[in-house]
Amino acid sequence: MKGVVDQTFVAKTSGAQSLMARALVQTWAVILLLGAWYLWVRKSGLNRIVMVTPLAVARELIHNPGQYVQPALHTIAVALFGMGGGLICGLALAIITWMSRMIAGLTIPLALLLTSVPVVCLIPVLTRIFGYDDRTVFVTVIILCFLPGFVFASAGLRAMPPMTREYFFVQGASRWSQFARLALPSAVPSLAVALRVLSVQSVLSALIAEFLMQTGGLGFMIATSTADLAMDQALAASTITIFIALTLHFFTTLVQRAVLKYHN
Repeated sequence: MKGVVDQTFVAKTSGAQSLMARALVQTWAVILLLGAWYLWVRKSGLNRIVMVTPLAVARELIHNPGQYVQPALHTIAVALFGMGGGLICGLALAIITWMSRMIAGLTIPLALLLTSVPVVCLIPVLTRIFGYDDRTVFVTVIILCFLPGFVFASAGLRAMPPMTREYFFVQGASRWSQFARLALPSAVPSLAVALRVLSVQSVLSALIAEFLMQTGGLGFMIATSTADLAMDQALAASTITIFIALTLHFFTTLVQRAVLKYHN
């Protein structure tokens, strides 16, 4: 009995050590960066209105967590809405260009032109159209998330198995039947990849839009905290943004794996 207990203890200990080693391998760069950040601030003697240490950021998050809840929820809502909207709009344009080469020649250059315009130039125009509120923020994030969704959806619609399109053509299948039964199912893995890519880009786009529009969210909080020289609050809001992006990336990666497993 004692031998069984010892073996169980050894197995649990080795499992915990393996888990710690894996966590250290995955986070050593972050730990090194935080250490370098702390030493740089301490040795340079910078004023706290210029830069603070990671410990100051941690204290701010521990002592005042409530003031970040509402801005974080706002940023999450904007990111999710923009991610979904950008993916849907990209898929819609990809379907249109798949259906008609003539429309593809007309719309693709315009889409590329729209996404290449700097956000700072887009926001004044969008503000005139949608107003100075969250609607403009949502539309801005959708535009910024549109191109990856379109690229991955277009590639997926054309990633059909070899000779399947010719087989459908020989069988007299209509264009719509080829799309519904062949092209769209083939695009599902690419759409899952697009969802994972947009999980991070949507958070960054939401932060940029909120920072420029200043209608709410963590981007607005970073802008006001920087203007008030409260660097601990600005960096705390940035830390929460990173956590949100990593969380969304984690869950969308699980979705992608499940889709690929089911599709394969």
